[in-house]
Amino acid sequence: MNRKKWGKALKIASILLSVVAIAVLYYELKFFDILLGVYKLEVQGKRIARVSKKSLMYVMRRQDEEDLFTREMEKLGWQFFDQYGRGYLFTKQGEEILATKSQHLGRYTVFEIHNEKYFNYMNGGS
Repeated sequence: MNRKKWGKALKIASILLSVVAIAVLYYELKFFDILLGVYKLEVQGKRIARVSKKSLMYVMRRQDEEDLFTREMEKLGWQFFDQYGRGYLFTKQGEEILATKSQHLGRYTVFEIHNEKYFNYMNGGS
């Protein structure tokens, strides 16, 4: 391989490695957010814990009733609308948000909000 082709291959490889490193880092940071929620549940005695600034998540024990998350959302003014598989749809003043449910570490349920406006609202925005 000549120098030009070698340099191009090296550049492509470094870009791919960077993308993989970012993806792994994102996953690990998300995992640390979940661990923070588990800490709040186990050490601080909470039944449900809101965690993460980058992607809004709630963590609760798996054995707790599912409507614990729905009640938490209702406290914030969101009304449960419908469930689609592991997705929960909530409405508030014409806005809709989607929360997805997943299991982590075998004992915990995580609900993640997928709506930028809700995220901004929770962090002091409009």
